[in-house]
Amino acid sequence: MGRKIFVGVLCLFLLGVWGCGQGVQEERLTTATFAHETTTKVYGTIKVNPDDPYSDVAKKIFHDEVNDFNYCEGYMYYALYDIDGNGTEEFIQGLGGGERKLINAVYAIQNGIALRQEEYWYPDVERALSALLFKNGTIRDINETDGELSFTYFRFENGALKRQTTLIDDYGEYYRFNLTIDKTRITKKEFNRLRKKYEGDGQVVELDWKPLAEYGR
Repeated sequence: MGRKIFVGVLCLFLLGVWGCGQGVQEERLTTATFAHETTTKVYGTIKVNPDDPYSDVAKKIFHDEVNDFNYCEGYMYYALYDIDGNGTEEFIQGLGGGERKLINAVYAIQNGIALRQEEYWYPDVERALSALLFKNGTIRDINETDGELSFTYFRFENGALKRQTTLIDDYGEYYRFNLTIDKTRITKKEFNRLRKKYEGDGQVVELDWKPLAEYGR
């Protein structure tokens, strides 16, 4: 599913469940499409701070999505958190509403520039069950397809977020993907050992999610 379709589906989903269109009102007028009707409404402006590389990222994400898609307020979020413990916070983009938010993208400062971590496994809202950040620095996505559960793990290596492995529980048969698409059959014991390896003691970071439109305030 393409990213534009993904955002459109998410907006429709959130419209029914959480209620869209009751969000921020700020300075900038932006034209968007709602149910095939073009409407001009005040959404907000994110100002770029030359001392904050993430401000440019936040502005681009926010305004690109407002202008390019059937925009739905109340589903774009961000959080700042030092995932790898190197003293510099990463910018985490979230999608969702209410209590359910998915980690959609991760940006990190590399050589003074905020770069999107391209190896992150971007979740499909139709299949994603959760996307958690553990206190040991591991990000885990869980996706479900026809009863098959896949657990994908990411960690920072040398300043970049890298996929570590994907574990699969297919109705009680267990597999793993490493860096290829080939499944390797493993035992339940090995499956549980690997989960423990990446999840550690299971302590989860409670990210301080904020509306993306409020970045920099």
